[in-house]
Amino acid sequence: MPNYNTLVTDIKNYMEDDGTEFSAAIDTFIDITELKLSRDLVLPAFRQRATSSLSQNDAFITLPADLVVLENLHLVDANVRKILLLRSDEFMMEFWPNRTVTGTPKYYSYYDNSALYVAPTPASNTNIEISYRRRLPALGAGGTASTTYTVAVVSYGGNKFLLNNSVAPTLSLARGNTYIFDQSDSTNATHQIAFRTADDSSYNTGVTNEGVLGQAGAKTTFVVPSDAPSSLKYYCTTHGNGMGANITVTDSTANLTNWLTDNAYDVLLYGCLVEAGSFNRNDAMVQKYLALYQTSVQAINKEGNMRLSIDNFYQKSEG
Repeated sequence: MPNYNTLVTDIKNYMEDDGTEFSAAIDTFIDITELKLSRDLVLPAFRQRATSSLSQNDAFITLPADLVVLENLHLVDANVRKILLLRSDEFMMEFWPNRTVTGTPKYYSYYDNSALYVAPTPASNTNIEISYRRRLPALGAGGTASTTYTVAVVSYGGNKFLLNNSVAPTLSLARGNTYIFDQSDSTNATHQIAFRTADDSSYNTGVTNEGVLGQAGAKTTFVVPSDAPSSLKYYCTTHGNGMGANITVTDSTANLTNWLTDNAYDVLLYGCLVEAGSFNRNDAMVQKYLALYQTSVQAINKEGNMRLSIDNFYQKSEG
């Protein structure tokens, strides 16, 4: 079965290049290709649903951190889902010029790359379901992965944590991995980031705090335990859950394999070779493997749609 090491070897062999500079860039080729495939492949393996809530008089929704393509946004009321319609910023301003006036949301638009806003502004607490295509867990060379989030605090309908320029994003953390929350920005003063379980019990296992909040060297490190629950929250110890969001905990993403190596290795390789050819300024290689990449993507999407059609046929027949 192909894996990360197989892919690295194949990239070097196809490009006939095992130089130091080229080898150091291979992880970047893989990373770019994985992100591109998350957009190009329209398959169940890439689909995800997340729930969020809008507070009364709050029109803003934070997008999930692993979102690549937003597909649908639903208003959920007593388990009945009503689709919200995407509209331009100009339409939203004309339709609902005064955001302080409330009603039942009908439309949404992008506020920035990490948030949406709805119109009308909700008159009561409102549940939202986000359907989207996600980025799959990345390939890695194994071992313990480390990720750093730069933390600031912004006013966004109340104080919110800003993580890597995203306002209170939903996080996906992997067991065994290390996450560093850099709280050296001056806005962090009095805003200690911490973790809770779904029922709001404190969760301190694997968590260490260093330095003085808002000063150089201040950070919170979370080494996610192997037995960590599947759902956690991050919050402010002074101001509560409102500053943070939910955390989904998964098994380690420092994997030698993922869905792509198991099910679509050729298209993953072709995409990496496109990036490698561009790195080496080899236009012939780029054109060759771009054509193979595009053909493979079309074939995989077609096969996926055929399987869905067959499944739907049998479900209707059995019904």
